[in-house]
Amino acid sequence: MPGFRLAIAILGAMPLAAAGCAEDPDDSSSVLGGGDWTLQARYRVEGVDEDNTLENAAASTLRTKLGFETNPALTWSARLEVEDVHALGAEKFNSTTNGRDRYSVVADPDGTELNQAYVTVQGSGMRARVGRQALALDNQRFIGDVDFRQHQQTYDALMLQASTPGGSRLIYGYLWRVHSFLGEDHPLGELDVRTHLLN
Repeated sequence: MPGFRLAIAILGAMPLAAAGCAEDPDDSSSVLGGGDWTLQARYRVEGVDEDNTLENAAASTLRTKLGFETNPALTWSARLEVEDVHALGAEKFNSTTNGRDRYSVVADPDGTELNQAYVTVQGSGMRARVGRQALALDNQRFIGDVDFRQHQQTYDALMLQASTPGGSRLIYGYLWRVHSFLGEDHPLGELDVRTHLLN
C-alpha cells in the first residue's frame, strides 16, 4: 500500500533527523526527548432528514488518531500519525462505501489509514516539509483538511514556506496526491493531482 511505504520511508529518515543531536532520550534538546505522543478521540452523531425517497440517516461514529512527533524545535523533525474511523451501533446511514443506499449520505466511512507522515526542515524563517500532511490555507476554500468530516483530508506534497520579519508569509507547494475525506475504499478517495500552488 502506498501509504505504508511512505510511513516506512519516513521512519527510515528519522535516524537522519537525529544526526548531530544529543543521544540521551531524556534530554529535551534531543529528537526523541523533545518529542511527543498524541492520542485523540472524537465521537460524533449526525442525522440527515431529506425531502426525498431515502430513509433518514442516523450515523454514530468514532474517530481515533494516534501519532508521534519528534522534537519540533530542532532543525529536523518528523511526524507519523494513524487514523481510524468506525461506526458504533447500527449503520443507519449511507457512508458511500457500506452499501446502505436506502439511507441518506453521511460521508464518514469505516477505515484505518496512514493520516500523516512527513519530515520537516526549518531555520531562519524558512520551512520545508515533505510527505503526507494536512493543509489548511486561508479559509480553506481551495486547500483544506475538511476536518468537519471524520476522515481528515491530507495531501502528499512538498511545501516550502518563507516568513518575513514583518509577518508576511509566502508558500509554494507541489501536490501529487490528495487523500480525501471519503476514505481509501471510495473510487474518489485518492486523487492524483500533480499540481503547483502559490499562496
